[in-house]
Amino acid sequence: MDGLKSVNDSFGHAVGDELICSVAEIFREAFREADVIARIGGDEFAALLVDFDSESSLAIQRFQSGIAAASLDRGAQGLAVSAALGVASYDPRSGKTLEDLMRLADQDMYLDKLSNRESANPS
Repeated sequence: MDGLKSVNDSFGHAVGDELICSVAEIFREAFREADVIARIGGDEFAALLVDFDSESSLAIQRFQSGIAAASLDRGAQGLAVSAALGVASYDPRSGKTLEDLMRLADQDMYLDKLSNRESANPS
């Protein structure tokens, strides 16, 4: 989730909590019941997609669409919700641990975040 600290600083932690709940609801609506969703840090969530298939790809697309369309009403102004996404795939032959996969997804997320910043602020 992008901008949680800014929301907390500008509007208070109750609004930040509302934003977290909104993102959690987008996860619930986008992903399948078999997938595991967790909040792993203040503004970080993880999704473990069980038996990745074409439906999993659709779930990721639903999540991205849900985030793109989301906002919180705050009187005359709405708060846009945004998120950077990182993905890592598990191959049992690779020997990678869950920790390795989380690190790879985190690296991918930071690349997405940089890409989002660059597209928002073209040179």
